Amino acid sequence: MTAAWIVLTIWTLAAFGLAYIIGHSTITLPFRTWLIGPMRLDRQVNDQDQIVSEHWAPEVWWRGKVVQFLECPACLGFWEGVAGGIWSAAAGGGSSAVPPWSLPIAAALYTCATNFLLARASGLMKLD
Repeated sequence: MTAAWIVLTIWTLAAFGLAYIIGHSTITLPFRTWLIGPMRLDRQVNDQDQIVSEHWAPEVWWRGKVVQFLECPACLGFWEGVAGGIWSAAAGGGSSAVPPWSLPIAAALYTCATNFLLARASGLMKLD
């Protein structure tokens, strides 16, 4: 039983660390900048041709969404959990009481939730 807690603690910290490195470190900043691609200035004007708001947006809309998902610890944690669950099921993890197809789902939800809680606790993620 103690070994399970140790494995869960190591998995939680490793998944959060990987999410931080991918989404917020300066090491991956050039990749994220390249991924988002060229930017354009979007302006919204009212009837009197006055600028209401302006912001920079990627020229290709899906590139901005991909970068947002990479920078979201909970979103990235979900996919880390899916990959870890598939690896665990392929390695023979689980027991006779737990079907192997449920491991990726459980790992994804666990990793998503723990990454969200750790990001909120560390101040990395703020709710708007």
